[in-house]
Amino acid sequence: MHAAANRRLRRECGTADTFVERFRDVSSELDAVVVAAVTPLVDEIEGLGARIATADAEVKALASQKEVVERLDAIPGVGELVAVAFVLCVDDPTRFKDSRDVAGFLGLRPAMRSSADVKHYGRITKQGDRYMRALLIQAAHAAMKSKKDTDIKRFGERLVARVGRAKAHVAVARKLAVLMHRLWVTGERYRPSSPPSEPTQNAA
Repeated sequence: MHAAANRRLRRECGTADTFVERFRDVSSELDAVVVAAVTPLVDEIEGLGARIATADAEVKALASQKEVVERLDAIPGVGELVAVAFVLCVDDPTRFKDSRDVAGFLGLRPAMRSSADVKHYGRITKQGDRYMRALLIQAAHAAMKSKKDTDIKRFGERLVARVGRAKAHVAVARKLAVLMHRLWVTGERYRPSSPPSEPTQNAA
């Protein structure tokens, strides 16, 4: 009976929520030692799920308050969480005269050193908000894994062949940051076939 319950639990659990639900259903059929060992973990998973649900609700509430989030959310790889975090992190887009400065602000630009007349580019500086940078890297992963054929995905795939996947993800993250800022200040929506206009100094 215990073996059958174990097999059922493994077979029918595809997600954390499903695992918790199935464990509760079959716990009476499992070995008492197994139940005692696993129950604290299941309780932790259940509590974490509740906290994630609360955080998701807070993100949606913030998103509904800012019109720009809905526009940024349309960019490949960028979801509500990334869009909300970007808006909160940058705060005032007009403090950057050039959208490319946002990449430097977030530590996504390569460090540069000069030797005579030659410029050498190294790893990204990793300055600025580490959490926002990590979210943009995740967004880059999502954009490149998407089944949709987008300009951002093609940009990343071209770089993979030249510099490798890890550096391509960073480059795509940098491109996303620049694009998000430009769309924010111009008020435009994402258009895969053409880049947004250059922002003007009085753009809001």
